Amino acid sequence: MRYLAEPNLILESLIYLGLRASKLDPELLEKRLIKMGCTDLAPFHSHYAPFRQLLEQLDREAALPEEALAELFTDLAGFPRSTAGAYSLALLLFLPAASQHTGDLETFLSAMACRTEEDVIRDFLVSLDLGQEITEETDCAALLKKKMPELPLTKRSRKTLLDALRNYGQVLAQTAACLRPVYAAFLALLPTLKEIARGGSAEMSSPEMERYLRENSVFQLTPGAEYTIRPLLIDPCSNLFFETGTDGPVLYCGLMQQFMRQQQQMASGSREHICECLHLLGDPTRFEIFCYLRERPAYGQELSERFGLARNTIHYHMTKLFDVGLVRCMVKGACVYYSIDEAHFSHLLDHQRTLFLPHYRGK
Repeated sequence: MRYLAEPNLILESLIYLGLRASKLDPELLEKRLIKMGCTDLAPFHSHYAPFRQLLEQLDREAALPEEALAELFTDLAGFPRSTAGAYSLALLLFLPAASQHTGDLETFLSAMACRTEEDVIRDFLVSLDLGQEITEETDCAALLKKKMPELPLTKRSRKTLLDALRNYGQVLAQTAACLRPVYAAFLALLPTLKEIARGGSAEMSSPEMERYLRENSVFQLTPGAEYTIRPLLIDPCSNLFFETGTDGPVLYCGLMQQFMRQQQQMASGSREHICECLHLLGDPTRFEIFCYLRERPAYGQELSERFGLARNTIHYHMTKLFDVGLVRCMVKGACVYYSIDEAHFSHLLDHQRTLFLPHYRGK
């Protein structure tokens, strides 16, 4: 297991474009802490300041073709809405390749232009977390045709996706037009980015990296596998996992994960937070989903099939549980995996015992 502190500017640029197209609420993280019962927001403001300044500077300096931005980086209708455009055409087509790339943007775009139709479809299937079904003998076009009816897309989105695969060169050119100004802005900020990465990566570069991963993601370590860990700056409370790669699996870790967990745990004892968590788990559907997650992490489509609910309904329930810290999530391709946040839930149970049974000492 190794840690690379160098930011991946192409991946960061793609995710920024997804965030911008999704019109990310800059107060989202603060609102989440307030919902959890956090009253002292000064530490959060101090910790989040460099990340917020980075977003604001990119918004000012990167002039973008707005029509192409919306067309390429907004989630396809039918998929659950994500904060970073994970279900958009551009991220579905290019994010897996970007996660493995080590050169500059023009080298990346040249490599993307040389891909065969089979390569393009393969990466799209990987984005949908179907990489485990691909072998050297797999006909990716046939596999996509088989899986396409299972995707929760509207007819219009299905046509948009198929048109994009047929007109890949045009989609690549439009994506490049969006990427170039953002990548240039990132390059100009590279010294600042490296400073942020160094300041926030102490936990990830330490000998206790495995403990960090277990505490801050739904990541399941496979014995004997060689993992590469890299920082994620532009979406600092998310984790992105890419299982396929020439050098083994790659995990991009948001640099505010540990801080946010600490804030959640400190706020978990408030009466308001306890009441909100009990209220959410009082819903029979959410309660059953929460019980299902005891066994292992699960992704949206799996939960949808297990409980007979639309994916958007599952997304609604999981967002509620995530916002109060009851579950964690990690993006693997375009799939969001959920698991119970065991440490936070344990703290919550301790605080409930203190609140409801202050004099009980047990037998």
